[in-house]
Amino acid sequence: MLYARCGRAVTQHWMDLAVAGMTLRPGTVLDGEAVIWRDGRLDFAAAQSRAASSVTRARALAARHPASYVC
Repeated sequence: MLYARCGRAVTQHWMDLAVAGMTLRPGTVLDGEAVIWRDGRLDFAAAQSRAASSVTRARALAARHPASYVC
């Protein structure tokens, strides 16, 4: 499960990160930030856009610009 700072569940918007997290041992808790790299730089606007999108649009954005998780 992925949660925003406010406690809102955001797993559906960041499914690429959730799938990667499924390889961790059960009960593992990480604190970090979802980021998107574009042209060798972090693209904060792209991450914000994805977080604010509908689930369908977030998945389309993930296909073009997958996320990374920085702990």
